[in-house]
Amino acid sequence: MVTGEENKLTYLRSLSTSEIDEFFHLTPVTDVPREGAEHLYLTGLTPEALFTSYHDVIEVMEWLHSQGAKSWCDLGAGIGRTCVLWSWLYGGASTGVECVPERLNVARMASLRLSLLSAQWLEADFSSPDFKLPESDVYFII
Repeated sequence: MVTGEENKLTYLRSLSTSEIDEFFHLTPVTDVPREGAEHLYLTGLTPEALFTSYHDVIEVMEWLHSQGAKSWCDLGAGIGRTCVLWSWLYGGASTGVECVPERLNVARMASLRLSLLSAQWLEADFSSPDFKLPESDVYFII
C-alpha cells in the first residue's frame, strides 16, 4: 500500500486514468436506463464527457490542500472520483452529491473497499430549491 502524501501523489501521477480507476475500484457508469425527461441526460454519455481528468484534479487538490482546505464537496459526484481521491490523499472529509443512484453505488462500494470513512455520499438533485449545501471548504462542480 502506498503511504505518505508525496508518495501517493507521485504514484497517482505515474498512472493512467483507467489505472487509477482500477486502483480505487471505480467503474464508470455512463448509460443509465430511464424513461422520460431523465433519459436525455443519462444515456449516450462517455466517461470522457462525465469526468474531469484525475491529473488535472490532483493539481488543483494539491494547491487547495496547501492553502489549508480540509474538506471537499463534489456536486454531481458521479462515481465519486474526486471525493475518493481527496479522502485517500489527505484523509479529509469529502461529500459527494449525485442524483443517479447507480453512480453513487459505485462510489459507496469503493469507499468501503478502501476504508475511506471520511467520505460520505448523498443522493440529491443539487439544482432543487430544497437542496442544502453540505458544509465544506471546497465545492467542486463540472
